[in-house]
Amino acid sequence: MTKDESLILKGVAILLMLFLHLFNNMANVNLCTTFLSIGDIPLVHILTRAANPVSFFLILSGYGIYIVVKKNPNYNVLGKLRNLYIHYWISLAIFVGIGAWLVGTSRYPGSLYIVVENFTAWYTSWNGEIWFLFPYMLLALSAKWIFKVIDRVNPYFYFGTTLAISLTMGFCISRYGD
Repeated sequence: MTKDESLILKGVAILLMLFLHLFNNMANVNLCTTFLSIGDIPLVHILTRAANPVSFFLILSGYGIYIVVKKNPNYNVLGKLRNLYIHYWISLAIFVGIGAWLVGTSRYPGSLYIVVENFTAWYTSWNGEIWFLFPYMLLALSAKWIFKVIDRVNPYFYFGTTLAISLTMGFCISRYGD
């Protein structure tokens, strides 16, 4: 895959994110005129279960890191993560500071445990939209080991297994998840 192709796929992921955020809430869907429904649920709302932009971005990012690590085995993932977290901490400090000023210190910053959770992104109670940062960090840190396993396994078997697990989990989440 070329850089241009990955940029196109990132654009598709952005469109999936817009679609998901526009139609995953029934209050938003009720503002629209829908033509197809399954039972009482509009099809556009059902299709939001298939729009998973974070996974799309993780796959594209993983592929990019894989290509970079193949070209340069000494690639510094820790440096990239450090820069990412520094930007996260700066934005966190700004918005928590504004929140403490506007809302008061009863909510921000909270206990030391809450501060540590948000500082590490383990649990992002101050900014729920950044929930994907900790899983991304774990994947980035384990990328070299994951790549070693992928290089040893038949790609068709790996792709088939990943697809089967993803479809099974997607079905389970759509049936039994909230």
